[in-house]
Amino acid sequence: MRPFAGLLLVFCLAACDPSAPPPATWDDLDASRPDGSFRVGSPSVGGGGGGGGGTTRPPECGARVLVVFDRSGSMNEAWTTDAGEEAPRWQVASDALTAALEPLAARIVAGAILFPTSMEREPGLCAEVDPIGAQLPFRDGAAFLSAWRALWAHGEVGGSTPLDVAFRRADEALPIDDEVTAVVVLTDGMPTCAEATAAWDYAAEWSARGVQTWVVGLPGAFGVDVLDQIAAAGGTGAALSVDDPAALTSALSGIVGDAVDQACP
Repeated sequence: MRPFAGLLLVFCLAACDPSAPPPATWDDLDASRPDGSFRVGSPSVGGGGGGGGGTTRPPECGARVLVVFDRSGSMNEAWTTDAGEEAPRWQVASDALTAALEPLAARIVAGAILFPTSMEREPGLCAEVDPIGAQLPFRDGAAFLSAWRALWAHGEVGGSTPLDVAFRRADEALPIDDEVTAVVVLTDGMPTCAEATAAWDYAAEWSARGVQTWVVGLPGAFGVDVLDQIAAAGGTGAALSVDDPAALTSALSGIVGDAVDQACP
């Protein structure tokens, strides 16, 4: 199988293993914190990625997709939908991802890392990001989509943009093998840690083993130069900029579709 690579958008939930638990509901994701803020997931929700526990190998003629998804405070800003209505960026982006993956669900395993975990904002500090095993571990496409919809049914966003920590978690999650893998990153901002970003170093390491990193900048995205450098290191040239939801769905469909085609030319 020829190596492909990915997009940094992080995915999956509901294993092909018959002994695995059923898709998580929102309650299973342990959404509450003592202060009432949103929590992406809990360590009890499966295991995945390089850490084991989830289904990380795609089906025959299929690909693996890892989604790295920005849920910082700016993702709550409005985006005009194709119907002319306004919706928060996170909602439009999560719906676009669903629409892109549905036609290919039988040919992928997917997992997702959302960043940050906490909505508390500490200027200059790199906020924590839970590992994939505490978020959306790799599972078959249909199970991932079920978990993804449940997650965003009560969607809430906030906090800073710890892109570097998210990339570190992605690095922990990615198995080292010859399976076609797409890492997809969806963001509307640049890293907000005090130290200089090293995200492109991770992207370069993945590219060296055949895993490409796709970066999708949503409308109003800041730090496009930084996003371009990450995409270049990841082997995909430059970050993709999209102006409307239809363009976002099309871009994501093309990325995942190409990965699947690479797996079974």
